[in-house]
Amino acid sequence: MLAKRLASAIIAMPILGVAVWFGHPWFTIVVAVAAAGAAREFFNLSEATRGKPLAFVGIAGVVYLVVESQGRSPFGTTSLVAAAIIAFLVAIMFSRIEHAAAGWAWTVAGFLYLGWLLRYPLFLRDLDHGRYWVFLALLATFATDSAAYMVGSKWGRHRMAPQISPQKTWEGAIGGFAGGLAATFVLSPLFDLPLSWPHTALLGALIPIFAEMGDLAESALKRGAGVKEAGVFLPGHGGFLDRMDSLLLVVVMVYYYAMYILTGTAL
Repeated sequence: MLAKRLASAIIAMPILGVAVWFGHPWFTIVVAVAAAGAAREFFNLSEATRGKPLAFVGIAGVVYLVVESQGRSPFGTTSLVAAAIIAFLVAIMFSRIEHAAAGWAWTVAGFLYLGWLLRYPLFLRDLDHGRYWVFLALLATFATDSAAYMVGSKWGRHRMAPQISPQKTWEGAIGGFAGGLAATFVLSPLFDLPLSWPHTALLGALIPIFAEMGDLAESALKRGAGVKEAGVFLPGHGGFLDRMDSLLLVVVMVYYYAMYILTGTAL
């Protein structure tokens, strides 16, 4: 398993790194492709729970929300409302009446969970020092996940959330916290980010906490669908959603933290 994880990382990380470095349009394309893959897996999970989502509309809406966000404000809601209304109309016209409401609800959930949240890597990249903020969020989250996996596999004994994810342990969570904190302390001065030591410590503590929350959220979805992995696209990692779950909340948090550091306000 570890060998597969490393092989996938060796292939994927350079592509992601180059896209982050050069920014738009390359980073936008990479995020949009990942969003499409994650959306397909999300709607597969919802279908497994008999949610009957509008998968094609959902995937298209998620990609649209990501792509059209370039250069816009995080607080704009027009596109989300438009996507939700279109999904509602399609549900009424083409779904069986008993499935229309549930299908529409799952579709809008996909818009919010993936389309809305996956705009934030692009917003983060557009800030001052943007590429380095993105690298910090990515690498510290990867360090959190890797440390949690290694510590949990070797020393994990006490289950953290057995009803959601039986494999997660408190030992692994502590290892992940230490890994994310250490990575933030190493990366912040390496990238010359405008973070004092107290801010570095706080951000380094928040990243693994938000990563764990995102991971547990996706684990709950998989548990409800009765599957172990959301997909099989990335050997050793599962699918797009399995690899991105920890990042979804982290990137949002880092964006607002960076906004506060750079401007004195998160808004």
